Amino acid sequence: MTQSAEELETMGEYRRAYLVYMSEAEALAKPAAAYFRAGLLAGRLENTIGAVRAFELAVSTPGAVPNYWYYYARSLHRIEDPYRARYAYQQYAQRRTKKGGPVFHHHGGLLPFRRGVRYGAVRRPEYAHSMLHAAELARVLGEDRIRVAEFGVASGQGLLAAQDHAHVIEELTGVVVELWGFDTGEGIPESDDHRDLRHYFGPGDYAMQDKGALEARLERGQLVLGDAQETVSAWIAEGPPIGALLFDMDLYSSTLGVLNRLAAAEDRHFLPRVSLAFDDIGPKTPAFQIKDYSDVTGEAAAIRDFNQGHREVQLAPDKWFTALPDHAPWHDMCYLMHRFEHPSYKTRVRGSASDHMRLRLDAETDEDPVEDPETGSL
Repeated sequence: MTQSAEELETMGEYRRAYLVYMSEAEALAKPAAAYFRAGLLAGRLENTIGAVRAFELAVSTPGAVPNYWYYYARSLHRIEDPYRARYAYQQYAQRRTKKGGPVFHHHGGLLPFRRGVRYGAVRRPEYAHSMLHAAELARVLGEDRIRVAEFGVASGQGLLAAQDHAHVIEELTGVVVELWGFDTGEGIPESDDHRDLRHYFGPGDYAMQDKGALEARLERGQLVLGDAQETVSAWIAEGPPIGALLFDMDLYSSTLGVLNRLAAAEDRHFLPRVSLAFDDIGPKTPAFQIKDYSDVTGEAAAIRDFNQGHREVQLAPDKWFTALPDHAPWHDMCYLMHRFEHPSYKTRVRGSASDHMRLRLDAETDEDPVEDPETGSL
């Protein structure tokens, strides 16, 4: 008598059960679930390639659920296939969100937040990366609170994404994130400077349509309305150290104006290295070609001219991304503001060399969840 895959699995015959699931899945009532079971069994057998194949069939078969994409992505991550892993993690996050379910481990989902950021499976990953880096630096330096600001709020989608990230980052690091948003409320200002990308942006673009509705959704973020070049100096002087600055001002003149005021402020109001994100440093997709990005206009020109005008404060690309084999456009948006005269700039952040050798990419608080063997979910 031929034994079924379920019977073999119950008997602990995982290899034989895996083979039966793979060979008979299409004949079963729920083939996607059968392939998924095969993937879980392959994982138990430490057959990662077999798991990849089974999960790939599971997600490409009708009846697949979002969780299958997570396990497919995780198996690709384990065989160091970052390109397909990135796509699969993003599919998991998008499909879970569409169904209204939690995405991240800390909220009852499956995806560890740090891994979600690494693979761009979060909204505004450049914001998430910058905020997480800032909170982790603050923790090492003994700070329990930081400030984060977005310059250029418009409809508020970026600020709301930052708010979501702040909740998770606080849980992971123990560092409280205070969130602020700066905007005129009136959209892109008038300008006749070619460096302000007048061929693309027009006066009034990205105006804040409904301030009240946005404020109603902000559980922690606060709006500061007015020209940020005039309002930011007073803000800098009050509160915990500034850890991350998220720029979405689009224009050369606006960006450089705010950067100059940040540089002029006292170092004690900042972390020694402030995480920065520049939304318009380059194209996010090929569809942005007509924008004609360059190093002599927009945010890139503002960064160049800022560095030429300052010695003690410099902006530099976040080089962490060079360690990753898979490049994504948002990586180029991430910078660090180095405040060389900051009293804590030279403070050691890694502990002893022996401690450093034991560090892992995923902290112990952000491990993969253990799946329920029956459902593949928590």
